[in-house]
Amino acid sequence: MEACHGGGEMAGLLADTFLESLTGERPLSLQELCRECHIARSTFYYYYQGLPGLVQALFRRDLVDGFRDMAGAYGLQAAILYDFSYLRQYRQGIRFLCRHADGGIRWDTFRMEMEETVLGLLREEARNRHTLFREDALRFYGTLLTGFLVDRYQEYLAGGTDDLPEKTAENLTGLLNAVFA
Repeated sequence: MEACHGGGEMAGLLADTFLESLTGERPLSLQELCRECHIARSTFYYYYQGLPGLVQALFRRDLVDGFRDMAGAYGLQAAILYDFSYLRQYRQGIRFLCRHADGGIRWDTFRMEMEETVLGLLREEARNRHTLFREDALRFYGTLLTGFLVDRYQEYLAGGTDDLPEKTAENLTGLLNAVFA
């Protein structure tokens, strides 16, 4: 987990405690999080620049890195379903954060981080299939696939149907196969 002054045990404790609060009615406030972790507010700011920084670190750790790890181990479809499972579990809290601008869902930053991950997966897939692609073509497809995926995440959080994860996984797998056909 990336934090202002490295990760470590305290950064992980803060992140995990806040993440657990996303399953409730609303996420913990900064004051409540500090009280729950038995730390001063200044200690929190040593690790994160604020709740938005903590949320971005959580998204990076759990969605971006989790997606990459799942895709590497089990394939793209499993990675997509993994991310949707995460969003389903924390849906209520993430929705709350989306409604409150200071809550810290920076979709543009998330999209850029996810795009680098997807681009890496495309490069690996091209190597595995012994297919030559120009870098600009891979970037184009990476941007296209990432945009589609992140838009579906946002649609799901806004109230998308329960079959959206499976449909998204099928559509993205089909797009990927079309790219390498």
